[in-house]
Amino acid sequence: MTVKYFGDIRPLTGIKEERWPHPHPDLRSLLNVLGQKHAALRNRLFEGDQLSSTTIILVNGRSVDYLKGIETPLQPDDIVDVFPVEGGG
Repeated sequence: MTVKYFGDIRPLTGIKEERWPHPHPDLRSLLNVLGQKHAALRNRLFEGDQLSSTTIILVNGRSVDYLKGIETPLQPDDIVDVFPVEGGG
């Protein structure tokens, strides 16, 4: 599994992307591990036990809002993208 970080999320991890050789059954499990590894990232990922409204997460290019949210199942070859919500217009 590959996790990629974008925008102002990237400085919280200090890296552009990372590979996770160990499988995670769902997005919640993966995000918990990411939050443990990158302490500064934890508050950007979660609001209580739900996904933060300041972060957009895609699994294989699809927003988890249209999948199963934080319970989205993951496969070993998935690509997870973590983006900040940004205003514009």
